[in-house]
Amino acid sequence: MLIEFRTLKTEELSKKNILQICKLKDLHWKFGLQNQISWFKKNIKKNDLHNLFYIKKDLAGYTSLRKGYYNYSTNKKKFFLLFDTLILNPKYRKKGMGNLMMRYNNFIISKEKKPSFLVCKKNLIKFYLLNNWRVLPKNKYETMYKSFNLSAMTFELNKIKTKIYLNLY
Repeated sequence: MLIEFRTLKTEELSKKNILQICKLKDLHWKFGLQNQISWFKKNIKKNDLHNLFYIKKDLAGYTSLRKGYYNYSTNKKKFFLLFDTLILNPKYRKKGMGNLMMRYNNFIISKEKKPSFLVCKKNLIKFYLLNNWRVLPKNKYETMYKSFNLSAMTFELNKIKTKIYLNLY
């Protein structure tokens, strides 16, 4: 099985790449292809990162790492990557591909030398914990977007002594 990973900035994605990403996302979040494309155009910025996971030239998985910043109570800006999307084509699930994708995602996050932050449903916490992410207590962060009873997790974010405020560019 030929497996390939690519990391591209938004400005490096072709229209074909974006269409493939939106089709893959619509397999899980069934809002319709046009809605996925609209969301992508509205929310994804030109320097955001996109990890593309190919199996035999077929886009099998995708992760977006959106650039943002956080402030400690001192109001000093520090940059982070919002781990916004992790999607794997259902035909490749339960085969260890999700963990393989996470190793690559963690590698890219480490290479960028920025911590990462995600929100997920409680049933996914174990998966992320197994991939070296940590739960971030609710009293340690505040975000500009709604998390709808989701749990927050971090990768490569040092211990937080005071509350942080997360924002996207």
